[in-house]
Amino acid sequence: MYRGAGATLVFLVVSARRAPGEWVLPKGHVEAGETPEAAAAREVFEEAGVVTKVIQWLGSVHSTVFGEKQITWFYLLASISEQPALEKRRKRWLTPREAAECLTYAESRALIVRATEILNEESPP
Repeated sequence: MYRGAGATLVFLVVSARRAPGEWVLPKGHVEAGETPEAAAAREVFEEAGVVTKVIQWLGSVHSTVFGEKQITWFYLLASISEQPALEKRRKRWLTPREAAECLTYAESRALIVRATEILNEESPP
């Protein structure tokens, strides 16, 4: 989830639901009848109140949560507008460097690097 470009590029991070001291990328489960892209946009809206547009698939992360293996697909989403969030999480808009320093998990930091590379390829200096 990003907004801006070049020197004004920032990424959205949110506080984790189960560990509010951790900063993570918005994510969640795909609901019945929903595409992964629609789920990504819905989760960002629920967690941060940001209406988005899906740009492209960014990558996947394999993890084990409470003994259950999960694959989380991440999408590069552009911010369209902001409204009050449905969930009570903290949110921050951070530069790529700040986001990489703030995010709790290495996989999330790698996704920020990948997203920055993609966006810089689309809008060269």
